[in-house]
Amino acid sequence: MTHIFKVLKLFTIAFLLAGSVVAQGTSKNVLFLGNSYTYGNNLPNMVSQLATSAGDALTFDANTPGGHRLFQHAANPTSLQKIAVGTWDYVIIQAQSQEPSWGTPQVENEVLPYAKILSDTARAANECANPMFFMTWGRENGDQQNCPIYSWLCTYEGMDSALAANYTRMAQENKGVVSPVGKVWRRVREDLGLQLYTGDGSHPNLTGSYVAACAFYTSIFQKDPTLCTWDGGLDPNVAMQIRNISKTVVYDNLSNFSFVENHSIANFSSQVNHDTVSLDVTGSVYDSLRWNLGDGNQSTSENYTHIYGDSGMYTIELITFKCGLSDTTTQTVQTSLAPDPDPVDPGDTLSVSSYSLDNSFTVFPIPVTSDLNINAGFDIESITIFDLHGRVIFQSEDSKPITNLPVHHWKSGIYFLIVSDELGNIGRKRIVKE
Repeated sequence: MTHIFKVLKLFTIAFLLAGSVVAQGTSKNVLFLGNSYTYGNNLPNMVSQLATSAGDALTFDANTPGGHRLFQHAANPTSLQKIAVGTWDYVIIQAQSQEPSWGTPQVENEVLPYAKILSDTARAANECANPMFFMTWGRENGDQQNCPIYSWLCTYEGMDSALAANYTRMAQENKGVVSPVGKVWRRVREDLGLQLYTGDGSHPNLTGSYVAACAFYTSIFQKDPTLCTWDGGLDPNVAMQIRNISKTVVYDNLSNFSFVENHSIANFSSQVNHDTVSLDVTGSVYDSLRWNLGDGNQSTSENYTHIYGDSGMYTIELITFKCGLSDTTTQTVQTSLAPDPDPVDPGDTLSVSSYSLDNSFTVFPIPVTSDLNINAGFDIESITIFDLHGRVIFQSEDSKPITNLPVHHWKSGIYFLIVSDELGNIGRKRIVKE
């Protein structure tokens, strides 16, 4: 019955914990730096609405002066002051709609240096902040203004491909993330034939901004956008189709759009002394960590000593966490039960007139946390309990039989219990205290 109760209790705890994980959303702090593409239809708020509908939360701020280029943001006091707040998980960087599509020499002189300045400024304010580059879309009929200079800009497809390549390059060179809005835009344009532009063939209409918002929700929260239920004022079926495309393009390929360097490093050493394993974090980089000890136990202590209840092989796992990323390493150890420190000389054989009581009584539960129960088929004359060092930590008094012993005040570890009957026969049990 006790075993069944423990199993049911563990199942209930696991169920409640699983429920809390499902119910718990994610919160992100994001700064948007851009221009009218970000400002139009209040794109940051649309991302926030999508997040709320999925149980998540987006805290955001923005600086979006019309037509602003990256070199202007890199020197803009408002942009720099907002970056300096230092609470951002992501600083979203959007260039002027044409500049990343220009030729390589011009991009390298007029775009890339300022992408680096903004990225470095964000990380100087918060080492865990990551730049996220807003991959915009090609104009509806290409960039006819610059078509005579760069031939690929004469079509939507050519301009869009150039934007995708250079936004990806900015993310790679700055170890950041690219939100592939342009790729989702292109798939929606090709597969659904929706009108995404305003009359100028450049800026997004409401549907276009919804496309961008779905891509950003997926990139920021790294979650399936089909979990969102907010339709943004669109036909619900159209909105669902856009979320499905965002899932296919972004969520199913998240690793293709992130170039963030993992600064978390997991490494440890271990020393085994019979059933006791001492663990030391060595050469690791982390904000927090977790040990999985191979026997169902866990710990978040930096340097930890664990006592195993049985001999055997155990795989110990260390997971370190930093800036939302993790690293994992494992070691396998062999444990053996500690020797019995019984000062009654356990090597002695019993006399002719005595016999072992080991199988005539039980103690439970093992491991024990609060109360140890003793069930004997004979009258117990005395009880003595020793720790691993042979020190007596409990001695019963004569004529006071004990069937329940509070142990909550004991330290975690291994103990040895010895009982005797009125004829001097002795029984021993090993106790594990958690």
